[in-house]
Amino acid sequence: MISDNSIIDKGASLGDATSVWHFTHIRSTAKIGRNCIIGSHCYIDSDVTIGNNCKVQSGSLIYHPARIEDNVFIGPGARLINDKNPKATDEKGNPLTDDDWNCEGVVIKSGASIGAGAIIMPGVTVGENAMIGSGSVVTKDVPDNTVVYGVPAKEVRKCL
Repeated sequence: MISDNSIIDKGASLGDATSVWHFTHIRSTAKIGRNCIIGSHCYIDSDVTIGNNCKVQSGSLIYHPARIEDNVFIGPGARLINDKNPKATDEKGNPLTDDDWNCEGVVIKSGASIGAGAIIMPGVTVGENAMIGSGSVVTKDVPDNTVVYGVPAKEVRKCL
C-alpha cells in the first residue's frame, strides 16, 4: 500500500510488498527493499539505501547517503544526519551550494534497532544487532551486538 498523499519521486525504487504511509517523501534515487514499512511523515533522501524487511517509524528523517541493511528497526522520530558542520553561508555571507557540502553517510548494519528520537551523527556505523536507546545521540561507531544509550551514547551492555 502506497498512500495517495505521499510523494514518491520518479526514479525511486520500492521493493515488492513495501508500504508507504501518509505524508512521506521519498526522493528520486532512494532504494528501498522488499517487505518494508515506511511510516507517515518520513523523509527518505536521495541516495539512501534501505534493505529488506525494515521498519521505519513515523516522523523519521534519513539523509543521504545513508545505508541501512536488512531487518533494521528505526523508531519514531529518529534522525540519521549527514553534516557535522552545517552552515547556510560562507564567512562572507554568500549562500553555500551543494559543491561546498561535505556530507557523510550513516551505516546501520543488519538487525540493528534505533530507538525513538535517537540521532545518529554523520559517519557513524551501527553494528549488527546493536540497539540504540530512545533519545540517544550517537557520535561514534557502535560495535555489533551492543546496547548504547545517553547523550552522548555510551555502551551499556552486550545484547543477549
